[in-house]
Amino acid sequence: MAIDTAIERRMAATMPTPFGVPASPDGTISASDRRQAYGIFFHELIATTIEAILNSLLKEDINIAAIVSTRVYPNIILQGAAMPALTYQQISGLRDEVMDSPTGLVNSRFQINCWSDTYSETRDLANAVRIRFDGLSGIFNGLKIAAILAIDESEIPQFPAGEDVIKRYGKRIDYNIWFEE
Repeated sequence: MAIDTAIERRMAATMPTPFGVPASPDGTISASDRRQAYGIFFHELIATTIEAILNSLLKEDINIAAIVSTRVYPNIILQGAAMPALTYQQISGLRDEVMDSPTGLVNSRFQINCWSDTYSETRDLANAVRIRFDGLSGIFNGLKIAAILAIDESEIPQFPAGEDVIKRYGKRIDYNIWFEE
């Protein structure tokens, strides 16, 4: 399995001696020993990393920040939160395999939701997100993103919250994000 060396270095720096695995004289642990010791925790590190990168990309874009400031949240937005805002969530994640062996490529589907008190501001926010992400590729904090491609978009209808209706306008954009583990 191809592992991004930057992720390996980050993992080694933050978790130097997992579960009693002895370090070499220079204080490092081999990649294979780390993967074996952490098992599924290594997978969770990758999942967290792609979400953290998306969060940063949303918050650091000048056009998006001009609209939402830093109001970018995973999964949900609390009732009464300041508007406009963004939420994001992973819908699915498929790991690529060839001849029953992993290639290290992941195709994750993420949904980014744009929320505002007015329809026009929601539309402007969705346009800023689309401009930022569609076709984006590169290496971000050591994680190689091969492509971010918009695959679906629609409006989100207002929905009831208890007895009341939350008066927010929403648009969602779904992206396929290809990245290397």
